[in-house]
Amino acid sequence: MDDDLIDRVANDLAAGRPVDWPAVFAAARDGKERQQLAALQQIQDIFASQRSDDRDTEPASEQPTENPTEPPSPSAPVHRPPSPADSWGRYHLIQEVGSGTFGAVYRAQDAMLGLDVAIKVLHRHFDDDVLKQRLVDEGRALAKVRNNNVVRVIGIEFNGDRAGLCMEFIEGETLEGEVRHRGTCSLSQAAEVGKAVCQALAAVHQAGFIHRDVKARNIMRERDTGRIVLMDFGAGRYLDQELSASRRGIDGTAIYMAPEVLETEPSSRSSDVYSIGVLIYYVLTGAYPVEGHSLGELRDAHRKGLRTALGSRRPDLPPAFLRVVEKAIAPQRRDRYATPTALCDDLEMVTSSQRPPWLRRLAVAALAAVAALLVLTGLGFVSTYYTNTVLGRTDFVDEGPLEWLRWGAKGTLAPLVIAAFTLLIVTLVLEGARLLKRIWGAARRAEQSAMAWIHRWSLDDVSVLASASLLMSATVLFATWWYFGNLIGALWSIYPDVSTVPMEGLRLLSPEFGELHFLYRKAFIGTTIACVMLWYPALRLAYRTRQRIPFRVAAAGAAVLLFFLLLLDFPYRLLSHDIDFKEVSWSGNECHLLGERGDERLIFCATLPPPRNKTVKASEIVVHPDAALLAGLATKDESLETKKKRSLFKNVLRKQGLPATQ
Repeated sequence: MDDDLIDRVANDLAAGRPVDWPAVFAAARDGKERQQLAALQQIQDIFASQRSDDRDTEPASEQPTENPTEPPSPSAPVHRPPSPADSWGRYHLIQEVGSGTFGAVYRAQDAMLGLDVAIKVLHRHFDDDVLKQRLVDEGRALAKVRNNNVVRVIGIEFNGDRAGLCMEFIEGETLEGEVRHRGTCSLSQAAEVGKAVCQALAAVHQAGFIHRDVKARNIMRERDTGRIVLMDFGAGRYLDQELSASRRGIDGTAIYMAPEVLETEPSSRSSDVYSIGVLIYYVLTGAYPVEGHSLGELRDAHRKGLRTALGSRRPDLPPAFLRVVEKAIAPQRRDRYATPTALCDDLEMVTSSQRPPWLRRLAVAALAAVAALLVLTGLGFVSTYYTNTVLGRTDFVDEGPLEWLRWGAKGTLAPLVIAAFTLLIVTLVLEGARLLKRIWGAARRAEQSAMAWIHRWSLDDVSVLASASLLMSATVLFATWWYFGNLIGALWSIYPDVSTVPMEGLRLLSPEFGELHFLYRKAFIGTTIACVMLWYPALRLAYRTRQRIPFRVAAAGAAVLLFFLLLLDFPYRLLSHDIDFKEVSWSGNECHLLGERGDERLIFCATLPPPRNKTVKASEIVVHPDAALLAGLATKDESLETKKKRSLFKNVLRKQGLPATQ
């Protein structure tokens, strides 16, 4: 038995080098040796077909599959994390963020520029000349590409005789991680991913390179911007780099490979397109069109046409979109899109035909306008209903939606202005922080510490962050309610009829508490805006990561915000200075005219015992144009100072919409 033959094949497999199996089997001396070779070939097939978990024949992925602070998965190779003293050339190694069979990726910092980078290095026992050259080739290919959806290469940095590929560090999560943690994508989300990857591969092909390993694990979504970034070109080849059929082997991830590549035909632009189609299929379903547990099973499934159509797994998708994806993963190369650009064009056409951009923007604008009108009208209705009910003038006024909208808009104007200034300030602070991170290393380190703290408390999970937002906003609501409890109680005590309330019940509505009234409005404006700002991080995280806020938490949060708005607006019209009731005389009493109905008039007479509202004929009252007549309502046995105070009280109540009382 030729032990050297078995050892040589095993070493080639371990190093990721292709094996000429026909020649190897021909060199076997006996049946036992052929059995050992068959076992090695089966190991290679299993390894190649399962590489979506850890199946790179090239160095590890440039970025982590999860948050950088998470430990590697149990199935991943465990390597010693870098200590603070570790460095790679001029770069200081911070942490290992990804690892594969042949290499690892480290987050590092350029001490001179204060710039975070990702450094891809081979494990020491795999750092042979062949793999090192592939790492250099990968860097050269990336250096030729200028596209926002392709990871940007910074250079090759040597540490002794070992090479490291330095790239921009992408903070985010892979598409594989997103699907695993948050579920499959919608049509628009999948189309967005597909178009971004198509644009990236078009730029790569323009540079004369084929990726050969497009998969969900090699594509990241940047956390801050949502940018889709294509990574890991270790399996790639130059278009003019033809390998002999016996030396091609299986480089890449078998389940994403075009059928002809599995049969050891040359890779091409079209085979990369096939991988994009499988990627779109995967983010839509979490499964693959052709599946198998080994390389042999995958080949057999392709040969027998054992494919699961996308429409059978996602019947909700429109037929035009299904046809585009099915064409991208067509088994025959001649039936497939020849280039990523052609696929991108059709994706754009079918998604835009579902809802034209101008129509979508118009629909969103119209929906937002209608929602705003409904909210303002609703708030105006609440304030108007409360005021008219309290004053008993519901049957004497004819106010409809337009009047409700007017009062809703007036009551919301100040909060909107303050909210706009608050949003401007927050935007300036965020942009300033973003700029500071770029120019000051301490700011980046502070952000890294903050992100680690956020991850430690699971605040990067939408459900946890939303629950925290709900708890804080509810606490603010309770505290504000408690502080103004007496005033809220006074406003509630005059419902449903102020004309029957004793004078002492109106004390908190008197001028001596005018500052409290003003503070009430300011406080609820501020706390309403604070409630919205407390929910902003959770809503932004949900939008960026496409996680769903739990329904109960979202409903409770909406209820808290509704309470804020009601407490802000329900007393607005009653306490507003815009209401002005005419002063009239009736049967020797000085009264307020609250409403008119035909020949009848509703008046409020402060000098009468409760109830103070009276319905009289128009001919029975005399309208006074001078509001100073209110000064004569004081009784004769009162001192001059008391008369002045009562006159002032009644004037202020009148201007606030509350009739002067006895």
